[in-house]
Amino acid sequence: MALKKGEYQAVSLYKFCLCILVVFIHNKTDEYFQLTDKQYMFFEFFTFYVAQIAVPSFMILSAYLLFRGYRTGNAFSKIRSRLSKLAPAYIFWNTVAIPYTVLVTGYRSSGNLIEGILGGGDDLLTSKFNFPLWYIFDLMLFLIFSPIVYKVLKNKNIGIMIIGCLYFLYICGVQLPDIMYWRDVHLYYLLGAYLGIHEFKIYKQRTSLLDMLSGIAGLLLTVILWNSRVKTIALSIYSLGMMRYFLSRFNAKKIPIFIQKISEANTFVYYTHIFFIGGIKKVVGLLFQTLSFKGLLCCFIAFYMSTALCLFIIIEIRKFVRKGCNRINNPRVCQFIELLVP
Repeated sequence: MALKKGEYQAVSLYKFCLCILVVFIHNKTDEYFQLTDKQYMFFEFFTFYVAQIAVPSFMILSAYLLFRGYRTGNAFSKIRSRLSKLAPAYIFWNTVAIPYTVLVTGYRSSGNLIEGILGGGDDLLTSKFNFPLWYIFDLMLFLIFSPIVYKVLKNKNIGIMIIGCLYFLYICGVQLPDIMYWRDVHLYYLLGAYLGIHEFKIYKQRTSLLDMLSGIAGLLLTVILWNSRVKTIALSIYSLGMMRYFLSRFNAKKIPIFIQKISEANTFVYYTHIFFIGGIKKVVGLLFQTLSFKGLLCCFIAFYMSTALCLFIIIEIRKFVRKGCNRINNPRVCQFIELLVP
């Protein structure tokens, strides 16, 4: 089921905001400042804990959009369509990351490089070179097994019981056999799949204060329960509450054109930010140290400055590549480039 124009713009903007939060998680400017314990806790709340909504929301939203309107008859076309978009970019940006990992961050593997690429400590297949791409790898796995997920969850009552049992087993610390590729974040994916299969509305025509309050409550519970497995429930509440509030807020609103254009870069930001954020963070942090800028406020300024610079560079690169693509008279080449630079 295709998204309407207003829905698409709201979802695209929300994904871009989530990508910014992913950059937050990988941007550690506090190491260049001497913060007190209280200052560090305050900084962590706004730059780390707030950003924890990113992964659960990505998982819930991706599954919801796939399984909304999912039927046995259209399963193959949905799988083929999404894999044709994800796989080329995944392979390309993970391959590009190999020299970056080896030369810049250093390669660590128990075996040699070839063994590592094929399945060692840092391996290409599971995105250890461009490590944020673990999310894309997991999405492709779930795409392949989506017919099974659909059959398991298509009964409304049985589906919610299965998801509830999986949450309960995870919270109790029950480990699945090593042969089964299972992570806690997959609980969020199954939750999104269930909501999509049974066509629950993840937004309303009007914003709800209750959604925002439930999101804030989920955030506070996440902080309190961070060292407990119960945080998966808190993160689910946080993600669903904020997602419903955000999408309801922007679904019916006309989003300015320039913001729409920027938000379309959300996937490219996710693929490439890891190449830039480390260097930018270091330059900004050392600059502040040289100028003897200290304290919590300077730490926040450095944090947001490095994040903004990273986003600016990536968006400009995308704009440059897209403009160059428009000058190529070969539609197939253009289409392939747009897959790699979405």
